Amino acid sequence: MSKRPAVIITGLPWIRSGTGKVMQAQVEYFKSLGWVTIFVACPFKRTDAYSRKIWKRFEEEKVDLDADFTAIASFWWRVSKPSITRRLWGRWHGQNAMHWALEPGRAASIPHTLMSVAKEFDIRLVLANHVYTFPVAQKLRTRWSSKAPIALVTHDIQSHVLLDNVEINPFTGQLDGSDVLLDTELRTLAGADYLIHVSSDDEEFFRSCLPSIPHKLVLPTIDSSFKGSDHGEEAPFSDFIFVGAGHIANYHALQWLLNDVWPLIDPDLRIKIVGPVKDLMSKRNPTLYATFQEFFTGSVPDVSQCYRGSRCVLAPMVTGRGVSIKTIEACAFGLPLVGTSFAYRGLPKLEVEAAGLRMYDEPEAFAEAARRAVDTPAPFQEASKRLYRRLFSGEAYASSMSQVLEHLGLSD
Repeated sequence: MSKRPAVIITGLPWIRSGTGKVMQAQVEYFKSLGWVTIFVACPFKRTDAYSRKIWKRFEEEKVDLDADFTAIASFWWRVSKPSITRRLWGRWHGQNAMHWALEPGRAASIPHTLMSVAKEFDIRLVLANHVYTFPVAQKLRTRWSSKAPIALVTHDIQSHVLLDNVEINPFTGQLDGSDVLLDTELRTLAGADYLIHVSSDDEEFFRSCLPSIPHKLVLPTIDSSFKGSDHGEEAPFSDFIFVGAGHIANYHALQWLLNDVWPLIDPDLRIKIVGPVKDLMSKRNPTLYATFQEFFTGSVPDVSQCYRGSRCVLAPMVTGRGVSIKTIEACAFGLPLVGTSFAYRGLPKLEVEAAGLRMYDEPEAFAEAARRAVDTPAPFQEASKRLYRRLFSGEAYASSMSQVLEHLGLSD
């Protein structure tokens, strides 16, 4: 009796985030093919030992993934910084902050329960999310002596993210140059059999850097369980909604929105700021947070209900990389969307313009558009729906993923 085909998906334990939405869509796609889905959560930092709360949260949130099997590949002892011996060794061998960022994946061990489960199926593909989980993906393939290819989803240019976050080289105590970090990232990515990108900018960049590896742009979609069915009129939530994870780009977006834009909007209108960005704002700018504390809800069990009860999505991004998932979520629900240029980063510009969406980078223009979006929502709604159909529909996503499988010789 032949074994059922299966895919192993490695990812960071960020389920209720933009990354999480991408991984949920991956699971849904492979399940639609009849494949068994095995998700392996990998550590992001050397402090992410099994005892850390991050894994308890993952166990609570993994239901959102809806994978057939889940496992955690981490380590028992947390390491906040390299030992003296490790620092000397790293300095001697010219290692940098990207090497240290890859260390958790290299230190992670594969649980025995995962191995016994995997033996029951025909593992046809290992799909790695982020360069940081690539070492785990390699271990999984080596453990089985499997010929299954590894396709890696880049989720941004991670060397640039390290620079954005001012990550210090733990071996030298100094900042690394961008070229040094990028070289380490590219050397790691070169080990993959296929590279998938969620941003057109990333695809163009990596294709020019690694021309010998096949590349594919697969723009994210929103899995059907998140959108749900049309439940009719939802209980009112807010006039405007901003959804944000605890990412620095969301912090900068809210600073601009609350300081420069909100004073120009009708005081009778309400906004709700949903997600872990609440904690980031309270820590980084307690004064601004205290002023607008009533706007913040923090994390919620079901953000889709918040979308359904809102009249307009605001995407006041002033920085950021990759693709903004909040932009895709707004389009998935057909809600009016008011965004800056950065809200549409990583998307084909001509497609955005053809859908009828405009970019508002000045506070006055953004505030005016926000007022129009709640007063006369129909044109904004139609523009969001058009962009979703053009770029983010389930059909478009499935078509792109099918091309990946076809290239790898995995299509039936």
